Amino acid sequence: MGPSPTLNAASLAVSLSKVVPYRAQIEWYKNWCDEQDDQMGYYDSFKRRSSSSSKRDMKVNINRCKLARFWNNIIDMLERGELPHDFDKRAKWVNSSHFYKLLVEPLDIAEYYGKGMHITKGHYMHHGRERRYQIFDRWWKDKTVINGSEENKERSKFASLTQDSCFWARVEEARDWLNCVRSERDTNKLSLFWDKIEIFEKYAINLIENKEVSSDVLFKNSSYSIWVEDLRELRQPTANVQRLPHQFPVF
Repeated sequence: MGPSPTLNAASLAVSLSKVVPYRAQIEWYKNWCDEQDDQMGYYDSFKRRSSSSSKRDMKVNINRCKLARFWNNIIDMLERGELPHDFDKRAKWVNSSHFYKLLVEPLDIAEYYGKGMHITKGHYMHHGRERRYQIFDRWWKDKTVINGSEENKERSKFASLTQDSCFWARVEEARDWLNCVRSERDTNKLSLFWDKIEIFEKYAINLIENKEVSSDVLFKNSSYSIWVEDLRELRQPTANVQRLPHQFPVF
């Protein structure tokens, strides 16, 4: 017989403190990317990193993998009955897993699309998302149900982390729909793609207006900003409209 669930939980609390530096280094990486002149943000910076990437990028990738192993181990222990039955309802673990998901899942999405895995497997949301994130979604949702809806305070500034951890995966799908619109000739299929594009557009605008995104979403060279510009261009009455120079103010 192994240690009791209570002892295992106490041991995991110590382990959590040991992986906090990995998380902190990824936070530092995000802040560093936000300050760069290239105006890409940490999602696109990580996605576009080259095979000969810097030590900084490699360190972030290693930390990303270490954190994944840590959280996967917790889920395995919980499912084997090695942790208290209410472990997934304890605020410490629900909040920690939620913060981890918001911080790190965008890097997982960047890795998925940066390596072109969507071409062979399909888009991230249905074919690439790790099971741990789906479990953490449930933990967070259950917490909200038990404690009542989160207070809907109006934000005065953008969130430190985008509150939809799959936002960039949705952007990538929306980029694919734009490409389909450019090449599709079937009017029924075209209508379907435009419906999807408009639904995502409204969703993204709502997040931005409520300041539920991190400021890097609106950086000039982020995937989202480029998508917005491409969409505007596609809606122009003539197909040969030239892309506006970046120095022109965006309406």
